[in-house]
Amino acid sequence: MPVMTPFIRPTLRQLALGLLALTLLGALPACNGSKAFVKRGAKMEDAGMMPQAANLYYTAVVKKPSNVDAMVGLKRTGQVVLGQHIAAFDEAVAYDMRETALDAWHDAEAWDAKLEAVGVDLAFPEAKRAMYQTVKNAHLDASYRQANL
Repeated sequence: MPVMTPFIRPTLRQLALGLLALTLLGALPACNGSKAFVKRGAKMEDAGMMPQAANLYYTAVVKKPSNVDAMVGLKRTGQVVLGQHIAAFDEAVAYDMRETALDAWHDAEAWDAKLEAVGVDLAFPEAKRAMYQTVKNAHLDASYRQANL
């Protein structure tokens, strides 16, 4: 005689309650106010986690564009994150990794555009644009030559 393990089938009510609980848990972060995101962003900034802090400040600004603390925090941490993208670009250029350099440059431009859309103007290093054009042209030339082999 085979041993049968009990199989518990959830009822429709239990499934509905579970789904409701998951929905409520997913909606809780949406209930946080702008100040809560600023507070969490400040903690991340103090811990040196600038990209995470900048994203929390960004969320706070999106929720409440008039929150001055969020705007100031986003400008400060956003500039650091932009600097990290530019540093990655410079490092990739130094190691002659053109594709990586172009990706880092595009990340920097996307970050700048994202923050500009919410009213935060970062100091984008315009002097690097000439270097970007040089790297882009060299990458295109190498790609063209590779394709014609």
